[in-house]
Amino acid sequence: MPYIKQEKRQLMDMYVIDIENLHLSMSALTDFLLCISGSLAFAFYDKGTLVKEIREDVKPDGSLNYILFKYAKYNIEPSYNNYKNYMGAIYEASNKSMDIEYRNEYREAAEWIRIKLLIPYEENTIIRNGDI
Repeated sequence: MPYIKQEKRQLMDMYVIDIENLHLSMSALTDFLLCISGSLAFAFYDKGTLVKEIREDVKPDGSLNYILFKYAKYNIEPSYNNYKNYMGAIYEASNKSMDIEYRNEYREAAEWIRIKLLIPYEENTIIRNGDI
């Protein structure tokens, strides 16, 4: 789980808000994550300044996991497809990332989203609608 120290959370929360304000599509999210991991040059990317700031402050040490999880928790409308698509964009960045640490961090973030958000959503849906 993306547990980071309280004193670091304020900066990470600012990045969550910055990402919210980008209104990224899922394919754009993948590109954004690839820029952060250094697997895609951000010079052409119109959000290059934000990418540069994130690259300086956010590392694959739980911080990036925290940002991706918190973004999902508060910005992805709960539904199977929405969570699946968000996790898919993260997995795609993981598969394309050239940096093993970022690749692992992206995979871990997607798994925590599955465990903490998607599975409880599905369990509640089963209670409401019945199992298969």
